[in-house]
Amino acid sequence: MLMQKAIESFLDQLVRIQLSSDHTVKAYRTDLEHFIQFYDNPSIASINRVMVQDWLVAAYTKKLSNTTLNRRLSALRSFLTFAQRQAWCVANVAQSVRSPKIQQRLPTVLPIADATHLLKEQSALHHTRDTAMCALLYGCGLRVSELVALNVSDISETSLFILGKGKKQRVVPVPHLAISLLSTYQSERKSEEAALFLNNRDKRISVRTVQRMLKKRAFDAGIDPTLNPHRLRHSFATHLLQNGADLRAIQVLLGHSSLATTERYTHLDTEYLQHVYLSSHPRAK
Repeated sequence: MLMQKAIESFLDQLVRIQLSSDHTVKAYRTDLEHFIQFYDNPSIASINRVMVQDWLVAAYTKKLSNTTLNRRLSALRSFLTFAQRQAWCVANVAQSVRSPKIQQRLPTVLPIADATHLLKEQSALHHTRDTAMCALLYGCGLRVSELVALNVSDISETSLFILGKGKKQRVVPVPHLAISLLSTYQSERKSEEAALFLNNRDKRISVRTVQRMLKKRAFDAGIDPTLNPHRLRHSFATHLLQNGADLRAIQVLLGHSSLATTERYTHLDTEYLQHVYLSSHPRAK
């Protein structure tokens, strides 16, 4: 089986059967094509453990991050698992290669006062649109990819229908402020497009446009201009946890497949509690 043809078959089943995101498919394609270029198009059966290790070491010497190395290894492991099922190779030699350790870090959380300031309404259509997008990112904990994928038909009076990672569906409640902002935005919007949020050309807004908008809005509001959509999502989850929300409920709201992913927020919350203790308790010092 030719390596390039095998990769195309693998990526095709990622899309059709595993329902992987476009981002994952694109990243895996890049990683696997880099591997076959590195070894000048090897046969699948010739791949061994040493080849996998040497490929990762070469990337490490170029100062690629451990996150990138892990993704490359994951791409090759998934491909070889597929190849093994197709009887194109005897074993998945990448399974025994140790993954580089990644230090778990969460973005800093936006203070509630700053989040409130960010959501102040402004005049003009695009300001109404932008405020509504900020209200959904922070008020519903949406991923930016989920935000831009929203259609008008995904909104009800009190909730949003979300198609998340891996094409997994969930319904999330929408705060009153966000509902009000959406209502105002839709009443001002003059378009029959299915997409909810539109750009200047009345086409679906892009992730990059949302990212630029948020940085500019943060700068204008006197907030940290490095603010990004994912930081608002982390702030949503952390503020819920700090106010007593159940971890399982937060998992559902965020659309996490595993509770272990959501549990990372408990570490951040512990740091917050320690800060409160050290700054408030009379005997802390």
